[in-house]
Amino acid sequence: MQIDGGNQMNKPVWRYLFMLLLTVLFAGCTNAPNKDASSSSAEPSAPTNLELKEIALPITTASSPSQSSNKFAGISYDTIKAELSLAMSAEDARKAFGDVYETETSSLYWNAEWVPMDTWTYSDTAKDASLRLYWSPSGSLSYAVSYDRDAQGYKRSYIPAVGAIRTPSSSEDNKLASKYGIRVGQKIKTKKYALGYDLIGSAQPSFGYMADPRREVTITALTKEFVEVNDDGVTAWVPTWYFTQEAPQAQDIPPTGLSIKEVNGAKWYPAAVDDAIKLEAGERVYALRSYGDWYGIAVPDRAGRPNLGLVWVNKNQVEENGKVSSLYDDSIATPQIIASAVRSELRFGLTQKRAEQVFGKPDFLETSDNIAEPGKLKTLKIWRYEKKSTELTITWSDKGELLAYRYRDETIPDGFGIDQTYSTEEPTRFHKAGELEKGKPLVTSRSIDFKWRVRTELPYNYLVGTIGSTLLVAGEDNGFSGMHEASHLYGLDRNTGKRLWKYDFGHEIHLYAYSEESETIVFYKQLESGPAYSKHRLLAIDTKTGNSKWEKTFRVEGGIWEYGYAAADKVVAISYVTGDEGRKTTHIEARDIRTGRLLWSKSYQGEGNLITQNGDRPYLLLQTGTQLLADAKLTALNPLDGKPKWKTEERLAVNEWDPHLTVDRRFPNGQPVGYWTKSVDSLILTDAVTGKTKLALPILFDDGTHYDGIDERYLFKQQSNDGVALYDSKDITSALIDARTGKTLWAVKGKADRGIVEGRRIYFRLDGKPAAANISAGKVIWQTAVPAFGMLRPFGGKLLVEEVADVYTVSKTNGSIDSRLLDVRVGYHEVTPSDQVYGSLTVLGGDLYVGSSNGFFGKVSLSGIR
Repeated sequence: MQIDGGNQMNKPVWRYLFMLLLTVLFAGCTNAPNKDASSSSAEPSAPTNLELKEIALPITTASSPSQSSNKFAGISYDTIKAELSLAMSAEDARKAFGDVYETETSSLYWNAEWVPMDTWTYSDTAKDASLRLYWSPSGSLSYAVSYDRDAQGYKRSYIPAVGAIRTPSSSEDNKLASKYGIRVGQKIKTKKYALGYDLIGSAQPSFGYMADPRREVTITALTKEFVEVNDDGVTAWVPTWYFTQEAPQAQDIPPTGLSIKEVNGAKWYPAAVDDAIKLEAGERVYALRSYGDWYGIAVPDRAGRPNLGLVWVNKNQVEENGKVSSLYDDSIATPQIIASAVRSELRFGLTQKRAEQVFGKPDFLETSDNIAEPGKLKTLKIWRYEKKSTELTITWSDKGELLAYRYRDETIPDGFGIDQTYSTEEPTRFHKAGELEKGKPLVTSRSIDFKWRVRTELPYNYLVGTIGSTLLVAGEDNGFSGMHEASHLYGLDRNTGKRLWKYDFGHEIHLYAYSEESETIVFYKQLESGPAYSKHRLLAIDTKTGNSKWEKTFRVEGGIWEYGYAAADKVVAISYVTGDEGRKTTHIEARDIRTGRLLWSKSYQGEGNLITQNGDRPYLLLQTGTQLLADAKLTALNPLDGKPKWKTEERLAVNEWDPHLTVDRRFPNGQPVGYWTKSVDSLILTDAVTGKTKLALPILFDDGTHYDGIDERYLFKQQSNDGVALYDSKDITSALIDARTGKTLWAVKGKADRGIVEGRRIYFRLDGKPAAANISAGKVIWQTAVPAFGMLRPFGGKLLVEEVADVYTVSKTNGSIDSRLLDVRVGYHEVTPSDQVYGSLTVLGGDLYVGSSNGFFGKVSLSGIR
């Protein structure tokens, strides 16, 4: 037989390709895809090649390998089990595993915080194996985990004893995970809401995460009872059972009192191997869930015992004491039981019916902060419980499903909960108390009877002035950094709260001036702006009715650099600067505020602007020159003809943003009369009529001296003594200054501000905490332990103290905090001008005007706070 030489040569090649194909097919069979973890079937018949999704660490700085190779150098799983221990030093690690590893600066999610770590990674890509060692800044080994493939080809994890993982554990130890095909590297969802714990940060499990069945997570490790998950960078350990088909079969039941028959252990889930905690004989617990022969129970917190969520006991371990109407209504249920039930029961999507079944009817209903985007207002309903020395608030969606909650009691003063979470876009973490929450008092709520209360279209509302019987209320949307959409000024009837008118500034700054005598307010608005020309509008309205009195539109050729707006007597004026960088001109136009008739117009070489003021001043005040004191000049102009009345050289007017003075400008009759100005080294009160100096107060250095206006008689002076700016200084002295003479009446160590005088006593903040002192001697009578963020207002026999978002009532006698105002939420937006800072709570004519951060504004009489 003739054999072709070419074919003869190709036979080995075809044989090789045929054998390779068989090998690939065989490999495909032995590495068949794993059954879905949601399946209730047992172990799949063939292993799978599941790739591990490495944890995405937020801080990672790559570095070069210590040597050119990064192989494991033949280190086996058995070697790691025998050698790996958190007690080992860096030198021990090198001896055990070699010195061929990659290093990087990363971070470890530890006790709900990202902690910086130096990470060593040993790896053998051929075996798909790796070992990660996490070294703390002090050089100790904080955590370690190894990965490889087991005999069946599954990804395997191994973790040494660390924290609450008391014995070394491998993914092979988790029999429940093996039964349901739950493997390292899978993306998976829990079948039921469940708490996630930190098991590595301390010897006791610490809750800090809630597994949400709506969110997919990646399994990064397994131990005997737990699944470690990575949820978009947040890691936590969740009991394995909640990933199985068994978990949804557990039934919610009414709270049922149980007594433990004898010393025994509660499990992480039904039929788990390890105990979660020990239970004492006779201990009172409450069942909230039932599954076959098991109860899911809330166990009271106590010293030495971790604060856990739901744990499980066999029904033969307990004696039933009967169902209770609710935990808050049960006389035996302690705050520690309430805390445990809150962790066990409250979760996204919980219904109001179930919450009422477990905790009872709320003591109070409140309105939440605004949750809508800037320019819009939307609030939610809050249930508030205040029994058994606890505080529980639950925020509900429009559908009556739980969106957020917060719990506190005397043993957990800063509390825990899920705050500001209105979607499933991020992992559910239990938030610690923020700076504004920390240390808040645990007090009961005090109801308020409003004479009237209105709702506006914007969340933040402040009283910024009055014109006769009309209240001027500023509305803000809290938009910031380019997202500001809306600002309003409302005119409300002082007696009824009826809205008389509204002016919409849009996202522009507020420019308006008014004459109380003429009951007229004039708004300025820029309609068009460009390099060639700009168009502007003046609109005057009657403050009693909102009816238009007059309107003027005018055009300015060329661009405008800056503009100012002011009123004096019965005149309103606008200033604007035109020209180029080297040659600027300031223009002023003055009109009769009642009719809009042009009274006069003038132009001045150089740049300048009118100082903002209302019609209570006799003259208009023009600031000219640059912001440098050397060429700054103030000129008082007769509002009727524009003629100068007086001038000052090297003087700047002090505006509301000035770092040297804070003063309530809303009601001029409550402050020293005149213009606040400043020279290079002094804060100067200038007589409005004559221009002469009425009071000169020293400024020792910029940012080191600040004056805080109290009333027409007193100011506080705050002085840094260490040459550092006040906001960084550790050595501050405050003095009470007589505004008539400039003399120091007394001084106190620390920063004193927000003062208000009532009789012979002055209330103020001292280093942020409310205090009271004798006005004549300055001796501090009392000081609260709790800081105040906003203003202090004596009213109705109490001192009202603004926090964010609560308002507290404080005893004038001893400074004790005895209550909070029910359904009153105050706050400040990103750049809050001083008239709004002062405007959340205002006492006028014996009544209290209450603004808010959630769309309300109201009036309360002396008898209205019950």
